[in-house]
Amino acid sequence: MAIISDPNEPKTIQQALKSEEHEEWRKSAIAELTSFYSRGSWTSVPRQVAYDKEKNIIGSKWVLKKKKEPDNTIKYKSRVVSKGFMQIPGVNYTER
Repeated sequence: MAIISDPNEPKTIQQALKSEEHEEWRKSAIAELTSFYSRGSWTSVPRQVAYDKEKNIIGSKWVLKKKKEPDNTIKYKSRVVSKGFMQIPGVNYTER
């Protein structure tokens, strides 16, 4: 089984929200953010607090994919991922 990317998938969240499918992408993005907050994965911290504590701010980006389901419907998947190359082992994360 091969995964084929749709060449019409947006590269950024801004592109997604300006597309004809903006409502589907908006719902998908809200579901992703709601999931992070409901699990307690994120807390909102003013940027200045991180600077004051000399913490590295890890960037993130959206990954947007359209998945074709077995019933031929399209599922819009939005994921927020950290830019891992900016992380320092033992400082920004630890292995369990």
